[in-house]
Amino acid sequence: RIGVKASTIMLHTSKKLQNPKPPVLGIQIKDDFISTDGSARLFINYRGPAKTFMYISAIDIINGSRTKEVNNKFVLVGSSAKGLHDLRATPFSNAIPEVEINATIIDNLIQSDSFVYDDLSETRLTYILILAGGLIITLILSTWGPLAGTLLAIISIIFTILLNYNHFFLNYRYVGLAYPLMTYGLILMIASIYNLFREQKTKRYIKKAFSHYVAKDVVSEMIKNPKSLSLTGEEKELTVLFSDIRGFTGMSEKMPSQALGYFMNNYLSRMSRIIIKNNGTVDKFIGDAIMAFWGAPKDDPMHAYKAVNAAIQMKAETQKMTREFSQWNLPDIQIGIGINTGVMSVGNFGSNERFDYTVMGDNVNLASRLEGATKNYGTTILISDATSKIISKHFFCQYIDKVQVKGRNKPIDLFEPLVKGTPEKELANEVLTFENGIKAYQNKEFKRAKAVIGQLYQKKSIRLYKSYLDRIDSFLASSPPPEWKGAERRSRLPVNKLKTK
Repeated sequence: RIGVKASTIMLHTSKKLQNPKPPVLGIQIKDDFISTDGSARLFINYRGPAKTFMYISAIDIINGSRTKEVNNKFVLVGSSAKGLHDLRATPFSNAIPEVEINATIIDNLIQSDSFVYDDLSETRLTYILILAGGLIITLILSTWGPLAGTLLAIISIIFTILLNYNHFFLNYRYVGLAYPLMTYGLILMIASIYNLFREQKTKRYIKKAFSHYVAKDVVSEMIKNPKSLSLTGEEKELTVLFSDIRGFTGMSEKMPSQALGYFMNNYLSRMSRIIIKNNGTVDKFIGDAIMAFWGAPKDDPMHAYKAVNAAIQMKAETQKMTREFSQWNLPDIQIGIGINTGVMSVGNFGSNERFDYTVMGDNVNLASRLEGATKNYGTTILISDATSKIISKHFFCQYIDKVQVKGRNKPIDLFEPLVKGTPEKELANEVLTFENGIKAYQNKEFKRAKAVIGQLYQKKSIRLYKSYLDRIDSFLASSPPPEWKGAERRSRLPVNKLKTK
């Protein structure tokens, strides 16, 4: 009787819905009120998959074998065969006999636990989740990256589902979440696509900015991990190198312009390849001068070693070029290289319209001065004591001098790296003899120093030995001041044309 009356009321209500009147709130059956949606539809509280209720074959009732099981029970007669096409889909199964759905409705009415469609809560929750949740996910995706954003989106979806289940579902209130969840998915997709384009743009920028200045493997590493790259100014311990061709002005005057252009391109290309091969960054060219540094933009704990190794290779390459360009009757191609290691500023410096990725600081200036000082000592490479301490296990270096540089309170020791690894016995003995002569010189034992260094000069007439002999003769003629401690006062060491601030 209840089923017939409810069906009659629903039919009557559906006809009224054709008129522009307020929506239906529910169905009144005697003293019971059943809440429905505006179209008088009941939101079923499904009990489970198929056969949640008892199934009895009709033949068993007819022959009386199971009649006792249906005494005082609601009995619904229907079909369950698939061929009769009376199957429906529910949240628990895609094929449940429609008669069981009717049984579920009756059970909902008896238990008074059918779902109530909460349209107002659904509207409010939809707007709140879309606006608040969408904004938070968008911010995190744009700042923390796709991984954190995706994780947050998943957490947000799980939280939303749990909130709906505990606050609404368990209280028999139906609140749809389709729009908020679709919004989360759409935001995640759009933000991921945006991050992908932004990441590709960053990779293209890095590749374009550094492919001509650093080694390919360094560029590849920066592209894989852009966060390790800092293009803003920062202080780091780096190693910087300055190089210059000796007597280049005289060489260029003897060469036709086309030949000079070919020679310079060939020279700078070879030197750059050596620097980049040793993971260095070519900073700039000014004429025949080259400035390069190691340890940025990618961190490299071996920056000092690689800089000195590059310098020795550059020296060997110029000797090779001298033989190759012998038909031009050029003098021996000799270069001067200054290297220093220390804390310096590295990053993008310049104006808003144009800037360079370069290094600045006093330690940069010192490397420039060392390059200029190679002329005074007749050496190819000069490195500071800071660099020498780091690379001493890998290169055999010769002590050159102690120099008081303008702007520094303590004098610095200068060294020349001669060979990589262990030197030949003859070279090692020569260096040891020279260093004994310098010790005597710095201890004011000028006659002994002259005898030692003079003996070396007779065997090998190089500018380094001649420079010390001239100084010793000067001090023998006029003793140094009492405060002299062996340091050569060069308040104005030559500064390379690439001097930086």
